[in-house]
Amino acid sequence: MRDTLETEIIPRLVLSCRGAKPLRTPRSPAANTDAEAAEMAQMKQVRDFTDLLLADDTTEAAGYVAALRRDGASLEEIYLDLFGPAACYLGYLWEQDIRDFVDVTLGTGRLQQFVWDFSAEFRDFPSPGDSGDPAEQWTRDKRRRALLLPIPGEQHTFGLTLMSEFFRRAEWEVRGWPLLEESELINLVRDQWFALVGISVGGEVSLAGLGSLIRDVRRNSSNPSVGVMVGGPLFVQQPGLAKQVGADATAVDARQAVDQAESLLQLV
Repeated sequence: MRDTLETEIIPRLVLSCRGAKPLRTPRSPAANTDAEAAEMAQMKQVRDFTDLLLADDTTEAAGYVAALRRDGASLEEIYLDLFGPAACYLGYLWEQDIRDFVDVTLGTGRLQQFVWDFSAEFRDFPSPGDSGDPAEQWTRDKRRRALLLPIPGEQHTFGLTLMSEFFRRAEWEVRGWPLLEESELINLVRDQWFALVGISVGGEVSLAGLGSLIRDVRRNSSNPSVGVMVGGPLFVQQPGLAKQVGADATAVDARQAVDQAESLLQLV
């Protein structure tokens, strides 16, 4: 089983998340090409780091990240090329009953804690509302408001945690939380003005249902020119599906999502 994970499952998970690259120079003499070496190195990093996340003591996981940073990896690279794929791998372990819900929840929670710990350094400035005063959350450019949330009923939200960090670093005001009902989303866009609504889809979803939801968002939005983005492994693998469901854009990772959002903002 371990061999299968190393040679087949983890590389596919990495590709389904984004075109991740290794954070350390591969030293595998058995690798015949640069592409093979990169895949092997990325595969090992994701596996090793996820094992540390699932251990009882998180000290070694923190040490692993610290070592990558000493080797020159930026926080952006760590977020996109390690944390994101590790979250995908945790999801796979749960779906395949290799790890139980409690283990995967703890592992994902530890990933989120890493992001929170690095948040101020990553953004390099305080975000609106950091003082705890809700009145300060909406004081910047009022057009730069984004609602980032999972499709109603979706439980996998770590990708949105990363996404929010990238948006806040780009000086967007971000709101978002898991929704139980589609009506909650409709009420939000009706009652509050957003330049962008980003919907994350982690698992299988009815494209017809998603398309209907996006049409309802546009129809009810207090911003008639609201931009809509969709994201998740399905859209990384088939980006053309974004237009099929009526979205304006999709992205392979959080960095590209911000670029897309900036482009859409010019149309508001």
